[in-house]
Amino acid sequence: MVFLKYDAYWTPGASAVTRDIELQKAPIAAIIMSFDELGSGAAATIANTKTQWAGPIYLKDGGGDITPRSWTFTDIYEYNARFFGKKPQFYDGTAADNKLAKIDLILPGGRPFHSPQQGLMGLVDPFVGFVPQGTPYLHMEVPADGNSIDTRNVKITTIYMDAKPRYAKKWTDFASQTMSTTGNTYWLICEGIRQSLLEAFFYQTSAYNGTLTADSASILKFIFELGGKNILTDGEVPGAILGSLMDENVTTNDLYLHLALSHAPWDNFQHCIRSLGKRLRFGVLGGTADAVKAAFANIEPVP
Repeated sequence: MVFLKYDAYWTPGASAVTRDIELQKAPIAAIIMSFDELGSGAAATIANTKTQWAGPIYLKDGGGDITPRSWTFTDIYEYNARFFGKKPQFYDGTAADNKLAKIDLILPGGRPFHSPQQGLMGLVDPFVGFVPQGTPYLHMEVPADGNSIDTRNVKITTIYMDAKPRYAKKWTDFASQTMSTTGNTYWLICEGIRQSLLEAFFYQTSAYNGTLTADSASILKFIFELGGKNILTDGEVPGAILGSLMDENVTTNDLYLHLALSHAPWDNFQHCIRSLGKRLRFGVLGGTADAVKAAFANIEPVP
């Protein structure tokens, strides 16, 4: 069983401000953030909305961060587009001054469903969720509004689970590194603990252009390495495969990429990469020497 709880309604005002919104200490299936604003001089565009709620926005508890600390509004927007298979719907407020604009973003505690049309219950994974170790807080940092909106509000609604799921999901940070074009650059996913890699989310600074001419993407090839040995892939896999597996448009020219190794509700996690207590790393050979950001969602059994 699950239940919805309206946790907060916040009007940040015009100044830059930070707030920790206290949530209930219970397993979490999803956090729904409903943003609304009134445009000043017809300025409530999606680009302006991303700026006005820039972030960071993340879930934390006494044991540390549960979702990536460095995720911005734009990062969560792009993650939602790939996790759910469709972009978040933006209700445009540009037609007139003081017209309402709104958008909902979600921090899902479970796995993607096979169908993006599951509705509200599609946010509830029967086996995976966020399981806070202490009192959880949704941390939000809001910049000054720049006089482009008249007011802005956010409503936080949480889907709680009345029993612990089988697995707890927790992200690493969205860490950035500059790529080498002559050797792999690595992200540590986990080490010395028994976890399973469930999801990965990437941002590459450079993408192939529309004609795939003489430019190169930031992610040229990648590997997963467990205990010093390549796994899942037979050596280094071309970036085009990375794109075709993860890209919402099934092309290689998007900057945000997403990998899901298990889908709800009923697969048995057979494709998740199990760390077995060894060092699990993700390595990238750069097509060009610029930045790539990556975050990884691991799951572990709930005692």
